[in-house]
Amino acid sequence: MDSLSLKALKNIPEINPGTDLVDLIIQNILTEEVKIKNGDIIVIAQKIVSKSENRYKKLSEIKASSRAKLLATKVNKTAEFIQIVLDESNHILSFDNNILINGFQSHVMVSPSCSPSCALCDRFSWKFSNYIKKRFKLTPTNQML
Repeated sequence: MDSLSLKALKNIPEINPGTDLVDLIIQNILTEEVKIKNGDIIVIAQKIVSKSENRYKKLSEIKASSRAKLLATKVNKTAEFIQIVLDESNHILSFDNNILINGFQSHVMVSPSCSPSCALCDRFSWKFSNYIKKRFKLTPTNQML
């Protein structure tokens, strides 16, 4: 690779619960005539996926376990936040120096301050990848970082 170019979609509105992100993103790709080819990387903020799936939680309604309380002291987060991460993860791989690394299915999430619902991005990623494959006749790798 001898070059790098970035393209931000211009007409992505405020995302609300129930927004069909796949349709919204694809329509913007088509409208803006963005050329996609094998090997391209498409980056989608996890936050808009969470918002479209109505994945809001009130920390005041979360009951933290003793494990969450212990981990919270190690990564400088609230115990309630850590409880949500634990609830959404298959396992915790590592924690140290204010960083929590958790695993979900085949993905590894580094969570210094991210929303714990990133585990459910897998469902969106699968749907989006399948649509890209069919619509543009490409072969997505379906990788998430």
